[in-house]
Amino acid sequence: MMLNQVLRYIPIMDILNIYRRLSKLDSLDMKILEVGSGPNGIGEYISKLNFFVGCDIKFDGRINPKMLPVVGSATNLPFRDEGFDIVLSIDMLEHIKRAERAEVINELIRVSKRLTIIACPC
Repeated sequence: MMLNQVLRYIPIMDILNIYRRLSKLDSLDMKILEVGSGPNGIGEYISKLNFFVGCDIKFDGRINPKMLPVVGSATNLPFRDEGFDIVLSIDMLEHIKRAERAEVINELIRVSKRLTIIACPC
């Protein structure tokens, strides 16, 4: 486990835990998509998660067994409207061309039913 990943995901886990308690959702019932997940994503940090979908332009390395990897572009996500309870984009938006960022944000919101979390380094 890399310190970089831990620092990246701890605040997101806090938000997800608060959201889960407030909405009375069980982690096992949540459908989660992480756009820009790479081969691991947040699944390593959610113990009560059956699986989640990770979407990225490519997957290098050993893929997290809890994750269903889907190759796709953030500007045109290959998922239906409101297909996921929660959509995450963690430290991905800065890798998108400035002119395409609004389109990517619209795509993240389009495929999210309940909650969209976008985190960027600052």
